[in-house]
Amino acid sequence: MLPLRPDEALRTMPTHGAHVRLECSETTDIAGDLVRCAQTHGCDLIVIGRRGEDHQVRTTGLGPVAETVCQSTQLPVLPVTHAPHLT
Repeated sequence: MLPLRPDEALRTMPTHGAHVRLECSETTDIAGDLVRCAQTHGCDLIVIGRRGEDHQVRTTGLGPVAETVCQSTQLPVLPVTHAPHLT
């Protein structure tokens, strides 16, 4: 089975009533883009993975992007761990 493109995954994932939006950016400031996007769209909460692909976890238990997002916004941030793939 081939992995889904982000837009296909978004169409097929269960949202449980949450409004989910796909945004793309071409900058390298991932944390800044996430915070700006959340502010621009009036989000109430930022949900972010706890660890990125480099698995660099600091004393907070967060990866570098999640840690920067938490430090850069007054919005509540919910760090989540990777969920197992459903087949």
